[in-house]
Amino acid sequence: MTERTEQTFADYMRGGGIVGWVIVLLGAVALALGALRLGALALAGRGQALADKVNAKVAEGDLAGAIEAAKGKLPVLRIQRAVLASPSRDREVLHDIAAEALLRETPAIERYNAVILVVAAVAPLLGLLGTVTGMISTFEIITEFGTGDPKMLSSGISEALITTQLGLVVAIPGVLIGNAVKGRADAVLGGFEQAVLRLVNLLQDGPDGESDDREDSEERPIGPRVVNG
Repeated sequence: MTERTEQTFADYMRGGGIVGWVIVLLGAVALALGALRLGALALAGRGQALADKVNAKVAEGDLAGAIEAAKGKLPVLRIQRAVLASPSRDREVLHDIAAEALLRETPAIERYNAVILVVAAVAPLLGLLGTVTGMISTFEIITEFGTGDPKMLSSGISEALITTQLGLVVAIPGVLIGNAVKGRADAVLGGFEQAVLRLVNLLQDGPDGESDDREDSEERPIGPRVVNG
């Protein structure tokens, strides 16, 4: 009885062929993009406290202090600066300025979301492709040499099974990461919208004023969401 040798990762990947390496490469790209985007969104989300500080200055009637507090590179601060820089205090004008500024920031917040989800969708299809090519290779060997030597059939069968496995291994976490990134991006954009809507209301109504159309304004979204891959 021969002793079974341990299979290394390189041996495993050789069994999967070129399709296996393509799947692994796409999985690594999706994982890197997911980690990058989650880190960037965590940083962008930290601007909520600074946005609240800007709104607090406006509530106190300190516009100069609000403009100073809005200085920074975070997206929500750029949106607030655009609203504060408006010479008009008309609610519709402020809404339009806020919507335009939010739309400018949205593509950067949602960047690569679609790419991650596309990789998750393509990975099992590539696994299926590897399965088909592996089975074709196996049948070609059977046609030429018959089924007398199982070792001759192992390469095609290995490619068929390994690529299927790799496709699922990449697709499952890819879907989870893609949806986690998308959910986080939506939450960050929702925080931006809430902070800027509060700023618009404060600029329109003043620190202590209440207008009749406040409720309608709060129910109206600042702007549509733009999905950007």
